[in-house]
Amino acid sequence: MSKIMENLLESGQYCSDLLTKKPLGPKYWTQEEIYLFAMHTLVIEMSYDEAKKVEVPTGFESIQREILEGLRKYAQAMPLLREGLDEMNNTKLNMANTLIGEGSNNLNRGTDMLYEKMGLSR
Repeated sequence: MSKIMENLLESGQYCSDLLTKKPLGPKYWTQEEIYLFAMHTLVIEMSYDEAKKVEVPTGFESIQREILEGLRKYAQAMPLLREGLDEMNNTKLNMANTLIGEGSNNLNRGTDMLYEKMGLSR
């Protein structure tokens, strides 16, 4: 699971950085940036399927459910994000943004639950 989350963070950071630096969309991106953005959104999208395969230790099921729910929302958001940027469709972009925010909330809750279970502070 740690490798999945590491890839998720790396891909998320790339996408976030590109959207922050060049917010007007793919029309103003290089071919390499378009390719890398698509690749990173696919990594994020596929992280849900990868995480579903992870065997969960007894007692950690609720944490896994919360994490999976966040990853599921990310997986739903990525096609909307790609399409929204490609078409400059604000409706799709807003839907993607909402799903990403909800997914982040799930991941944060799951992380908080894990820290609490382990007796750690964040």
